[in-house]
Amino acid sequence: AFAMPTDTPERRFETGRWTQGASGMPMLADAVVSFDCELVEAMPRASHTILIARIVGAVPGEGKPLLYHGGQYARLAEALPGEGGQTQ
Repeated sequence: AFAMPTDTPERRFETGRWTQGASGMPMLADAVVSFDCELVEAMPRASHTILIARIVGAVPGEGKPLLYHGGQYARLAEALPGEGGQTQ
């Protein structure tokens, strides 16, 4: 939805199912995770703008993340027993 050009910015939200975060910002309902952020700074650089934001909320979803690294898609390895990030 966001990689395709549209005639108006609002048309970006016609694809997908959207909810509203606590801040009132749109969040993709079926995402693996959605972050609700507060804009801290916008830095124009050449043809882009770098946005620095503070996460104020997160909504976990279902499924496995899509990873892209080194010019290719990848999958996360399954955690070994005892390495699930859990403390005892």
